[in-house]
Amino acid sequence: MIKEPSSLTSALLERVREAIDAAGGWLPFDRFMALALYEPGLGYYANDTPKFGQMPPGVNGQGSDFVTAPELTPLFGRTLARQVAQALDATGTDAVWEFGAGTGALALQVLDALVA
Repeated sequence: MIKEPSSLTSALLERVREAIDAAGGWLPFDRFMALALYEPGLGYYANDTPKFGQMPPGVNGQGSDFVTAPELTPLFGRTLARQVAQALDATGTDAVWEFGAGTGALALQVLDALVA
């Protein structure tokens, strides 16, 4: 059963407080992050709640909970294309090289905007 995010937050907050008390009032950052991310049933990666920006498995092979602006909307690519067009005009070239990792969504959006 999927729990409501607010109930998970409250339960995780209580778990962090317990860990702080057990540690004598001070919790190292790495321990805090371990709780926040991996505490069974409560941590970000250890609960059943849907993740914002979750990409389907077909996009990158396994799915992901990490997403960038170009995966959500073409507006960033179109905006960047304006600056790229200015740089191309200033340098007298028409070569655009893209070396980024990922799906290529940003490169496609920039190139589409440049030829439009």
